[in-house]
Amino acid sequence: MRVEFLGLPGVGKSTLRRNLLKQLHRLDKETYLSTEEAFLKVSRLHIDNIYRRPLNYLPHYLALKVSSKLMNRSLMQFAAQNRFLAAKGKALEAYFTSNAYCNMPLKDRANVISSFLEMGSLWQSIDGRLPGESVVFYEEGFVQKSFMFVDKSNGSLIEKEKLCCYLENIPLPDVVIYVTANIETCQTRMMGRPDGLTERLKSADKNEVAKFLSTAQNHLNFVAEWLGENCGELVIEVNSENDLREASPEIIKKIQGLME
Repeated sequence: MRVEFLGLPGVGKSTLRRNLLKQLHRLDKETYLSTEEAFLKVSRLHIDNIYRRPLNYLPHYLALKVSSKLMNRSLMQFAAQNRFLAAKGKALEAYFTSNAYCNMPLKDRANVISSFLEMGSLWQSIDGRLPGESVVFYEEGFVQKSFMFVDKSNGSLIEKEKLCCYLENIPLPDVVIYVTANIETCQTRMMGRPDGLTERLKSADKNEVAKFLSTAQNHLNFVAEWLGENCGELVIEVNSENDLREASPEIIKKIQGLME
């Protein structure tokens, strides 16, 4: 089972993911996995020989650090990326033919394409290689990568045809946790966190950030609605204006119910 998170930058996706995994690890560390833990499990069996031996001999906490550094640096993942593009390349084609791509600066294009391909190679490396009962929590999965279609130069306009083509061609998750909050709250959190603004907003001023978040919110509402109506995926909505720790038990209950 794959769980993905959807939401604005600064909305609390990382915090909620950490809370959920912390509680779930108390129940079963082998079943409930972060992407980093899932990648380590797969790497100990399938990564290039030169890396495989150290990963199997190192203590878990050290092996986890090493394998995280190896992400997108192995022949295993280069091969996985090729398989992913062969199977799911139409999703990226939808972006290449969109106004968002045409209007986006070259540096931003490179960043979003690189991020999408890294996600694709990670998913392809893990898919089908874990025990059937495994539940993997992706902090920024394919649905969140749809942010590549957010074009702040076009205001609130959504390229529905291109976006739908993207959504129809990505590997869809089993559960989407849609984290919401006021735009003002997200902006305040973004400005206050250690790593600051996302790469695409590094040089933006306060008004530009607010415009981007407003456009992104319209985009996310469309994505969440599409997932609910067209795919039968379970979309769990959580308002992060409230204490995220209080939301965790209900989310865990729903996920465990799907596993039964």
